[in-house]
Amino acid sequence: MKRIILFIAMVLLFLSIPGRTAEQDDFAKLEKEIIESSENDKEKNNRLLELYENEADKKMGLGFGSEALQLYTKANRCADAIGNNMAEKRLLEKTKDARSMKIVEARINAARKTLENDPGNQAALKKLILLHFVELDDINAAKELLPGCDDLLLKTCITMIGKNIEEVSAFDCLELCNWLEELSSGLSTSRNGKINVLLKAEKYYQYATGTKKLKSEEQARVEQGLERIKKKLKLLGYIPPGMVATGTWISLLESFDPDWDLTQGKTGLDGNILAMGEGEERRESFTVFPIAPDGSYNFRAQLASKEHSPYMECSFPVGTEHAVTFGINRYESGFGDIDGKRWDRSDNVTNRRFSDKLSSGKSYKLEMKIKHEDGNVQLAAAVNGHKVAQWKGTTKNLDRSPGIPVIVLRNRWGVGYFKQPELFIVSGKCIKRSLERDRKYAEKNIPVITRLSHFRVPGSIPWTLAGRVEKGGRYKIKHEGGKWYNEFDIGAECGPGGKDGKYCLQGRIGEGKSFNMEDDAVLEADRAGPLYVGMSTDKGDEFDNNFGSIRFSMVSVPEQDNEPWPIWHPRHVELPAKEKWVKVGEIQKGEYYKIELERPRGRRSWHYPGRSDDDDVNSVNIDSPKSEYYVEFRIAGGETFRINSGRSMLLAPADGLLEAGINKVSQKIIGECGFNIERFDLVKQSDNARKNIANHYYYELRRIINRLEREKEKAEKEKRPRKEKRKK
Repeated sequence: MKRIILFIAMVLLFLSIPGRTAEQDDFAKLEKEIIESSENDKEKNNRLLELYENEADKKMGLGFGSEALQLYTKANRCADAIGNNMAEKRLLEKTKDARSMKIVEARINAARKTLENDPGNQAALKKLILLHFVELDDINAAKELLPGCDDLLLKTCITMIGKNIEEVSAFDCLELCNWLEELSSGLSTSRNGKINVLLKAEKYYQYATGTKKLKSEEQARVEQGLERIKKKLKLLGYIPPGMVATGTWISLLESFDPDWDLTQGKTGLDGNILAMGEGEERRESFTVFPIAPDGSYNFRAQLASKEHSPYMECSFPVGTEHAVTFGINRYESGFGDIDGKRWDRSDNVTNRRFSDKLSSGKSYKLEMKIKHEDGNVQLAAAVNGHKVAQWKGTTKNLDRSPGIPVIVLRNRWGVGYFKQPELFIVSGKCIKRSLERDRKYAEKNIPVITRLSHFRVPGSIPWTLAGRVEKGGRYKIKHEGGKWYNEFDIGAECGPGGKDGKYCLQGRIGEGKSFNMEDDAVLEADRAGPLYVGMSTDKGDEFDNNFGSIRFSMVSVPEQDNEPWPIWHPRHVELPAKEKWVKVGEIQKGEYYKIELERPRGRRSWHYPGRSDDDDVNSVNIDSPKSEYYVEFRIAGGETFRINSGRSMLLAPADGLLEAGINKVSQKIIGECGFNIERFDLVKQSDNARKNIANHYYYELRRIINRLEREKEKAEKEKRPRKEKRKK
């Protein structure tokens, strides 16, 4: 009976292997097409490199190590032909894994052959089960072979792992972890196999401690086990998803993803060189890498500039709230903003002028060291081995970053090159952000809309995440102003209630159908999910021709009570002069909140009674460091604190209710002042940052160009009388 069951299982296993002939034909056809259609060798090798590597990755996923190894070898030849060192380094690691997979493939084939000749061979069957479970991480293939196995421990553990983790008790989790750790120590287990098994053990350890059903001695075992696994994974060189390797130089270009990274200007990648050409209207070019180190790290790259002398900047995170910029041009270099001063200001303590001017066409080696520990900061920069800037201080001397600090490389004039930009993480964590992960997090964690006030919908972006709605929930919609315009006709207002319906405010829940969001209408949600809002797309992709924004609000019907709700969307808070604390909303530890104080003027402000509302002296300056009266905050009734004047970013140190108020209740002043607060939305940042940054630099440089043109015109006017006198 056992032999019959085993034979059936083997047949099912062989049938489950996907057909390869049709796929190979398609691949060969595509390969031939690339070779015949490519205009030059460089283009051909680039396209073949991508084709071979992608196909090899698929083969690795299916366990075909020998085929993957052949494809990686072909890809490596293409990378070598075009001098793509970054791809060669990446393919070297993949080739090592393919060689290991080839050995595993041979062992699987040998075990299968043994079972064909001797179906009752338990040693060969156990080996085949473990090869699928450990090396290929294929629990389903392993389970199909279990009926013929007489190893009770193996059958019990794999059956248990095949269940949902919630069905496993905390005590059984510990037993599973012991078995998995022993399995990972097997001499014949490859690196990938060890990682697969250790990650499973880590998962069950974490689940066991999360159940809170362990005794103190069992909890101690879990903590020791997690520490052991952490060390073993580190020795194996495992890097968790979304993290950057520490203790080794890594190329920033490996993390470059055109679907995520923000760029401006003529930015392109040529092997291990990032080229940045001058954009339209003399705008700078830049590339944003979604990498956020919070500790100490080093950076290096080769800089070069064509036609113009170098004028480049590199922005680097310092902790989770601050950033610093290193700038370099033909004459000088420095760090900024230090004590609020740009790097190229002569009164900046880090600004240093070169004895020999930098030239165009030459390559310069830039090395940076950023040391950050408990708010203490040390910065150093060297060009061609000579120290050109250094600084030592605390994060209090640095400006807060307007968003999550990430690495940015910029080129201001002409064509600039950053060759092989690399990063070395010395200490702390380094997160690699991604649009997909941030969007999933936002959609899962944003609160259900109860009141959504002053929400701004850009006219140039198809869909903006506004919040989440509940199935059966009713939400009243109110338009609150704003306009969309057509760039070809500035006078043409496009929304939100165009008579022809061409441009109107629309929404959709999740990936559902879009619907109009008319003024004073009530939205009855037919499903639960994230609510996206945007302009009508009836005539296709018209967002590039329009700009501006529409504001609208939503409120749950019937209205909820007046208790504070989690802060997500922009919120205006008014603070009376004679109330110590006003409830703002619930905040979450570790989240960023943007706070913008409104300098009070006129009737709706703190002012001294008996004076004219139009008198500037009448207003109380709430955001001046020397002001007698100012706005302060506290979280969950804790210690009070004050934020920077104007705009500021708050990293919540704890969960709880955020309250705001005047530093001391006064009988001398009357009225109200206000501020705006919103949780920093990663999704909105990724959607809007490209256009916001581009618009900012466009208008800034447009002003400079206009001023230069006026000065030129003025000079021409002064020259005309002289020319006329000469003619006479």
